[in-house]
Amino acid sequence: MRLVVGLTGGIGSGKSAAAEEFARLGATVVDTDAIAHELTGAGGAAIPGVERLFAQATLGGQTRVTQDSVVVRVGGLTSLTEGPSILLLGTDDFHPASARYFATAQMLAAVRALADSLRVMADFFAALPADQRPTGRSPRVLGVNDMSLPWGGLFDLGGSWHWPHMAHRTGRSADIDVRRDPADDNLALAVFSIWQRLGGRVLNERQALNHLHLEF
Repeated sequence: MRLVVGLTGGIGSGKSAAAEEFARLGATVVDTDAIAHELTGAGGAAIPGVERLFAQATLGGQTRVTQDSVVVRVGGLTSLTEGPSILLLGTDDFHPASARYFATAQMLAAVRALADSLRVMADFFAALPADQRPTGRSPRVLGVNDMSLPWGGLFDLGGSWHWPHMAHRTGRSADIDVRRDPADDNLALAVFSIWQRLGGRVLNERQALNHLHLEF
């Protein structure tokens, strides 16, 4: 009898590690995520079908979108704004700063709650005698790198970014400024604790990308 097992879960939940263990034990692993990326990446086999779906036609060097085009967007996203506890940091050559901090209402509320909690913690530490303060960085302002675009979707449509923000497509993700330096170790622990109490998940990308990735 052949047993088929499906591996599901949120980002950073261990799907890849579990699949690697199944493969080590002799199981055949079909990575549907990798297949989807191949099909829908630049030059992928699914791209012609996507173009037909959007009814795009090129006439005289101009791209015309017919009245039957389909508009795809994630509804209900609004932008995070700076405040006493939040600093917006993200930038690149493709997306202006005003377009990269959109999220669901729940995600925005959670990020603000995290920032406010870290500010209270920083003020508490600052009031302690110098010899009693924890070591490391304890910022009063939370730096937010990237969230989602105004309509959601993939930041990197051209497929040329090494890290294309695959998880930032639905307004439920944020990268925050918690660095790989050991001076941020205590800050990272605080973010993990606060964010998980709020009901979210944390992916540690400090070593690779110099930030923590938050999901809510």
